[in-house]
Amino acid sequence: MTVTPSTLRLIDFTARGGPYFGAAMREGRARDTGSRSLHVTGPDGLEWTVRRLLLPLAMRPYPPSELIELSHPDREAAAGLPLGFIVVPVLLPFLPLVLLCRALRLLPWTVEARTYPWGKRFPPIVFAYEIRGRDETRLALEELAAALARGDGAPIVQGAERAR
Repeated sequence: MTVTPSTLRLIDFTARGGPYFGAAMREGRARDTGSRSLHVTGPDGLEWTVRRLLLPLAMRPYPPSELIELSHPDREAAAGLPLGFIVVPVLLPFLPLVLLCRALRLLPWTVEARTYPWGKRFPPIVFAYEIRGRDETRLALEELAAALARGDGAPIVQGAERAR
């Protein structure tokens, strides 16, 4: 019986470029952040921010512009709002576990398009989609940005499920 050794798979760490230091580090970080967020202006003049969210929707606190809408008595989420600011720091240590599950395609990424047609003080218009896979989210970002630039009212993103 002969044992054949497995082949060694070499990884080229310089494929994305060398390590960044100083000003190049800031530029590289800005370039990487820019790949997660796109700014698009639709034909109706609305300025959309399309981005991939790092925190899941359940772990994110509500922005102040949405607190006004959620404070209405008909909303059931209004009772849990003060607890959200307490629970987020407790859940933050679980973020690496969430990122690992996303890398293994067990949890979806959230791609969100947001605009403030009435100003930052009022609730925004938000389209959120859940999609599995990091490369697929990049394609979904581009597809969603192109659809909003064309003026689609509620764009349909291939391979993604509408979250809200």
